[in-house]
Amino acid sequence: MKKIIFYLFFIVCFSLFGQEEVETKILFTHENDLFGFINNNDENYTGGFSLELQFPEIDFIQPFFKLYNSKNIQRISLAGAGYTPQNLETNKPVIGDRPYASFAYLGYGLISINKYGTVLSSELNIGFMGLSGPGKVQSWIHDSKFFKLITDRPVPEGWHNQIANGGALMINYNFKYSTKFNNHLSDIEINENINKKIKYFDTALQLGLDLGNYMTNLNLGLYIDVFNLNNNTSLEYDSSSTIQKNIIKEKSKFKSVVLNPTRDNSKKFKMNLFFKPNIRFAIHNSTLEGLLFNDNSIYKIPSEEVKRILFEFSTGVNLNFKKRWLLRYSMSARSREFKGGKSMHYWGGVTIGYEFN
Repeated sequence: MKKIIFYLFFIVCFSLFGQEEVETKILFTHENDLFGFINNNDENYTGGFSLELQFPEIDFIQPFFKLYNSKNIQRISLAGAGYTPQNLETNKPVIGDRPYASFAYLGYGLISINKYGTVLSSELNIGFMGLSGPGKVQSWIHDSKFFKLITDRPVPEGWHNQIANGGALMINYNFKYSTKFNNHLSDIEINENINKKIKYFDTALQLGLDLGNYMTNLNLGLYIDVFNLNNNTSLEYDSSSTIQKNIIKEKSKFKSVVLNPTRDNSKKFKMNLFFKPNIRFAIHNSTLEGLLFNDNSIYKIPSEEVKRILFEFSTGVNLNFKKRWLLRYSMSARSREFKGGKSMHYWGGVTIGYEFN
């Protein structure tokens, strides 16, 4: 199964690069609590990665949602995430601490964006919890000389106690809707926004639903763009500014608007600063509570001790160089997830991207 997923991913990648006039973007993201710089001990959500390819929509029936009169972007990704307790030195379950857990998966989805900056993103994730690979990778990193120069955290000894050790199939469907508060602009006002060199404040309401046996959540939050230079296209997949350059480049995608940009920002340095507060209603979290069905995990947090309302936020900067190169840094935090857990956990993330056009 893992080999099939691997081959499918790269077959899609190489077939897309062979197409003409295709705008393709590749993004690599690494998140790690070492990048958070605040009260970090390399535990809880200890790290994750994502290798994502974005390209024009494939024309066939898919289980995803679209906005009316929109630009649609297909996405496929390989990703993973790991969670560890604060005490890494024992090979026994740490009662009262977070259990070891990991999730490695293939994601496939669609981003739909209209001329007002409204974004509808839906994605299907299929993968496994409980594989041995994430634990081996973390142990190798902790045992490396470079890691020991950064922190004195020991090599983790308890990965054999992780949730669903040995492997369990997980399927999740994630849905996110983002709409700007000024989403009823006229065509003239849209043109004016595109032609601005600097924008200081822009906000969007974000709603999300994660549904599946990995995690089930409801999300309510804001995306606040506090400073935007040269109409930067954010690396956020659901950013309200992602489509602006495509609106200019492909006017025919939006039949009801005629755009007349007077400033060519395509090759200028671009940046934007953002802030994202979010409230998560956690209905089920397999990384804490164990599997929904047929769970035989050695150790897990009792469901009655799991916090159901969480506060999350992230802030960061997106940079765009010469239209092609993309760089992002973000710092994120999440409130206490279970009784006796850490009051606030911080981590950072770095994204590097390249656009082919």
